[in-house]
Amino acid sequence: MSRELYEHCLRTSKFAGELARRFDVEVDKAERAGLLHDFCKEWPIPTQLAAARRLGLWTREFEAQPKVLHGPLAARVLPEELGEADPAVLSAVARHTTGAPGMSRLDMVVYLADMLEPARDFPGADELRASLGGRLETAMLRALEHTLHHLIDRGAWIHPDALLARNDLLRFRE
Repeated sequence: MSRELYEHCLRTSKFAGELARRFDVEVDKAERAGLLHDFCKEWPIPTQLAAARRLGLWTREFEAQPKVLHGPLAARVLPEELGEADPAVLSAVARHTTGAPGMSRLDMVVYLADMLEPARDFPGADELRASLGGRLETAMLRALEHTLHHLIDRGAWIHPDALLARNDLLRFRE
């Protein structure tokens, strides 16, 4: 793992712990998931796709947008590679790249911590961080919608789980 990615994972872990305290989520699990979330991120894309095929994770969606595969892939290899077997932690790792319908509060905390850790500096980041002062589900909805708008503006492919997650979260709209 590169030093830059390692430092990002440390910041994500710390921020996930802060969000977990704020939103009454298990801090230890949030910090572990934040630390582990990008375990496979720097694997070469052909290696990720080959591992996905071997593990039964391959879908045409991941072939079309392999950048989001590292989350689900990490969730599958972490038990063997590092002994992380907590289903809640593995779910948060898996869902941090696309979101999913029915996300747990831990899943949301890790998604948001990855997206909004202090070194992240993109247009709209401060507004999204401000939304963390309200309801967790509302902050997650805003974050997903921000990502979807960004992808649409770029003409990029959108993983169906991101759309399903957004639609699922509409029930929490304030």
